[in-house]
Amino acid sequence: MIRPKKGSLHRKPFLSESLPVSGASEAGAHPTAVCWFRSIHGVAPLHLRAGRARRRPPGGIPGDARVRKGVNFLYGNAAALGILDPSQLHFSHLVRSRSGTHLRFQQMYDAVPVIGALLDVHLDRAGAVCAVTGAFQNRLGRARGFKNIPSVTKKDAIRKALADLGPRCRLRAPLRFYEMIYSARQGPSKVYKVELPATKPLGNWVYLIDPFRGTILHSYNNMRFDQGTGKIYLLSPVEDPALRAVPLERMETPRELKGEYVAVLNEDAPEAKSERGLYLFSPEDTHFDEVMAYYHIDRVSTFFSGVDRSGSTLVAMRGPLRAIVHAGDCMDNAYYDPATNGIYLGDGGGTSRLNDLAKEAAVIYHEFTHAVLDHVNPHLKGAEADALHEGYADYFGCSLTDDAQIGEWVVASIGEPHLRDLGNRKRYPRDLEGEAHADGEIWGGACWDLRASLGKEKADSLMYESMHFLPEFARFSDAARGVAQADANIFSGRNALEIAEVFRGRGITLAPPRREKCS
Repeated sequence: MIRPKKGSLHRKPFLSESLPVSGASEAGAHPTAVCWFRSIHGVAPLHLRAGRARRRPPGGIPGDARVRKGVNFLYGNAAALGILDPSQLHFSHLVRSRSGTHLRFQQMYDAVPVIGALLDVHLDRAGAVCAVTGAFQNRLGRARGFKNIPSVTKKDAIRKALADLGPRCRLRAPLRFYEMIYSARQGPSKVYKVELPATKPLGNWVYLIDPFRGTILHSYNNMRFDQGTGKIYLLSPVEDPALRAVPLERMETPRELKGEYVAVLNEDAPEAKSERGLYLFSPEDTHFDEVMAYYHIDRVSTFFSGVDRSGSTLVAMRGPLRAIVHAGDCMDNAYYDPATNGIYLGDGGGTSRLNDLAKEAAVIYHEFTHAVLDHVNPHLKGAEADALHEGYADYFGCSLTDDAQIGEWVVASIGEPHLRDLGNRKRYPRDLEGEAHADGEIWGGACWDLRASLGKEKADSLMYESMHFLPEFARFSDAARGVAQADANIFSGRNALEIAEVFRGRGITLAPPRREKCS
């Protein structure tokens, strides 16, 4: 709900002077953005060829017919899509959803993954290619191998990253280490990527380290911050103060708050137990927040199960999501952590003087949407991608409560009416502030406008399906094109005019970029 600045809760991010491109992000040196949508371009806007490719795909591609179709499309249309060497694209995985099949490819150079080079091929429900999104690093040229052997060891790189986080650094999950390729103006270079899921300082810290000099090239924090029978608030103490007795469904056993979708943990006390499955606590009881978390995460999980009928992207595929209540010490925050597959809900009462975040349903729905988007599209990064993450989370938080405002209870303690309002009139790019939550109101507001135009059920479906079409460095226009493509795949484009009009009203265009560079 409230996301700290990148770099740390206490310090801004930094870039070493040794980074090859000044001010570059993990995208590297401006990959070519690949963007083709059949619903916008028509059948062959880029003169895409349906015939034989000049270069034949490799014989060892996966046997799935949809994957072969995607590979053949990339090889047959590489020049039109701006892909110099399609043989560098390696199939990663396949996701099926209501809007079709989504194939992800990772660019590899000398058998090493390239940073900022993920490409998605999207097939409609009939199995025809309908969109290609993502980026390809043409600056790399043909792979010739690396002659220089890194002088910095894996252990040295990890020690460098840990030292930067400080002597009090504490990890909450195993660290991860990768060799990657970074595309610089002077050519490709190997880098080490170290991921540190830390409790202190809180974050999922990512470091890019020079394997020859041991210097930190870039660092950032990719954690998504935000802030039986049981008694709960359906909305919050401010919006609906009446306590409701509700069924707690899909429990593994009535003796504890653990079920198909969620397992609840309490940082302040042992978790509630009940032989009879009765969890009827007062709001002042430490266990009340446990019941709130269980009920509302179970509800939002069931909702997304209905939206995604294939069930392919359910967060529960990794097991029940962990919901940690009373997280931290007077923490004015709530966040989803992909490293632990958990949602952490603070008590408030810190320096921002917020109320207990577990007592507002929309906050829980917001955080769960972060989890959904992270599972559908875990590689999103960049300023507008962060804003889209927040905008999607606000939209579903508000749609499930049928209220354009979010955070009424959370900020009631400081006399504010709400945290954010999707009934705003913000426009792109006029109202961009460079802060993910504030900028997310533009996308969330556009989604809310579309909900008013098309109705809740149709808008919810399109918003969810559009997540599949987001490229790695997604912008608002990419998300809008994703909505249009989802409408073309699911509803045969019957809502195309309304979709275009709604986004136009927010200053968001569906027009494809002209070989724009990812920045």
